[in-house]
Amino acid sequence: MKIWRKTTYQDWQNSIQEGYEWLKERCDSIYMAGLSMGGTLTLDMAQQHADLKRDCPN
Repeated sequence: MKIWRKTTYQDWQNSIQEGYEWLKERCDSIYMAGLSMGGTLTLDMAQQHADLKRDCPN
């Protein structure tokens, strides 16, 4: 659990960016979704990358 104490929001952003780059090399379309902090990271990525597919479920 000590590693979580040292993990920053920037670490999370870097990790999701790395995952996005990996997927972009392999996939035609990328969809993202998240809850809680994952939702915040998803919104941040959508703002930075216009090529991400967007949808807002009712």
